[in-house]
Amino acid sequence: MVINQVTDFAQNKIFKPRTILFTTREKYEKVDLDKEINIITISSKGGLKEVDNRLRKGLRQLSSVENIESRLGTQGCFLYLATDGDILIGYYWSIIPQEPVSHDSFFISPGEALLFNAYVRPQFRRQGIYTQLLAKAHNHVLINSNAYMSYTIVEDRNKPSLRANNEFGLDKYGKNYLIKLWGRNVLSIVSYPDFISILKVWRGEKIGHVEVH
Repeated sequence: MVINQVTDFAQNKIFKPRTILFTTREKYEKVDLDKEINIITISSKGGLKEVDNRLRKGLRQLSSVENIESRLGTQGCFLYLATDGDILIGYYWSIIPQEPVSHDSFFISPGEALLFNAYVRPQFRRQGIYTQLLAKAHNHVLINSNAYMSYTIVEDRNKPSLRANNEFGLDKYGKNYLIKLWGRNVLSIVSYPDFISILKVWRGEKIGHVEVH
């Protein structure tokens, strides 16, 4: 029990292992969405203002207004909202950059997309909502944008999410290890099949990128 507590502390505060999953436009086949689940795509702050007031309120209960608007102000950032009438039941984000960027301590280039920060309200889980969000986001980034490859990064301890992504058809691309100091990510080490990439991160900003073949 003590060993498990120490391991959990280390993974939360010092060391966080994550799995990188991916698929490509060539491999991906468009998924038909469940018509009973409404998913809205928002690509700007203006788009957020057009969303029903109750949906906006529900979203802001889960994330700060400043964080949402800041993300939507980032070029190539998209928000997918799953709704049941005027009730928010889940969301997912993607970024399709026009220039090389570091996001979520991961380096992505033009032609690539990163899907991140998925959430489904507890009372709506185990109903296929997450899979529908996966489908909506992948349909968008791989069929309706210029991205030819998409990545998803999942914490190793999140077994349900790993299982859902595998069942959706995503393949393992590599491992990502976040090294934390005083609660901040300072190093992001990505282990690929043929090389290692080290991204130095501070305050959410990329300050260096080194590849070790």
